[in-house]
Amino acid sequence: MNNYEKILALSVIASSGMTISKLGLRFDKVVVELLEDLRAFTEHNVPIGHSVLVTVTAPIKLPNKTEQAIEEQISQLLDAAIDWQGIVFENSVHIKVVKPFASKQKHRLVGFVHNPGTNAKVLLTIGEAWLGRK
Repeated sequence: MNNYEKILALSVIASSGMTISKLGLRFDKVVVELLEDLRAFTEHNVPIGHSVLVTVTAPIKLPNKTEQAIEEQISQLLDAAIDWQGIVFENSVHIKVVKPFASKQKHRLVGFVHNPGTNAKVLLTIGEAWLGRK
């Protein structure tokens, strides 16, 4: 299993003073595969200088369909200056497209999969702050 997603999450949340367990983040096989696939999608479809923040509640029961739906939503949001939240195959999803403050930003996706009790807006705020610091 690739540890990149967990290492990235640790880097992002370290700046907030929080921990993975306090934020209820998940890194099981399905989660890692979903985040890897979304990362590959954003690398090819999100313009340089933009990043996408995504939160998804676990468990992910239909990972392929969930991935496709999130990718479609990201594509629709790239031209709009709005955040999106909704239910995708029983998972609560939040998506925010941002143009990071730092010109050297190279992460086109910051994604979190979390337990249902976690506040997704807190994760989005942490991710956006981290993007601004890089």
